[in-house]
Amino acid sequence: MRNPASNIPALTFATLVLAAITIFEFKEQIVAALPWQTNTTEETDTAGVTNASSNAEFSFMELARPRPLPELNFYNGGGRATDFTQFHGKLILLNIWATWCLPCREEMPALDRLQARLGGVDFEVVALSIDQAGLKVIREFYDEMKLTHLSIFVDPSMSINPKLSIVGIPTTLLINPAGEEIGRIVGPVEWDSPAVIKTIQQHFPTEKKPG
Repeated sequence: MRNPASNIPALTFATLVLAAITIFEFKEQIVAALPWQTNTTEETDTAGVTNASSNAEFSFMELARPRPLPELNFYNGGGRATDFTQFHGKLILLNIWATWCLPCREEMPALDRLQARLGGVDFEVVALSIDQAGLKVIREFYDEMKLTHLSIFVDPSMSINPKLSIVGIPTTLLINPAGEEIGRIVGPVEWDSPAVIKTIQQHFPTEKKPG
């Protein structure tokens, strides 16, 4: 079987600099998340998905200041070219994934449930695949997993990876309504858990926050 990673273009010097900046900004959170660190607020189930229970805390690796997104070009489920400007004005949970990534596959049903619960005019889960095989394999996966609330988006060129300093998937970014990254998390998460939902809702516009 062909390894998709073998087709990823070599990183340019500028990309390496961007990745270094990202790692520097997130260094404390990354160290805290290393497997030999003690973590009393999160549990991990046998599938490796972060299990944020109702009694646990969940947080993104937050940036010191919001970072504007670069120009991101990809395709929607109909095969039409699009970009991220269509989501301007919404709080966005941008999940970078692929069908060949097992942890990605495991968290997709939870992302679908999160979209069903919170999705609307103010918030959307954007699952952006980097499958080089294109829409066919993604549609087959959606059918297999019965994902009915998430829209399909794909970047078969994987150009989004260096632009967003993605060093592994799944990686999920929280994007504010102005189109700026305010935080991210690397690795699978139980996205429809009470703790995660509460954290996301805290970033809703003040008049939209529950309670």
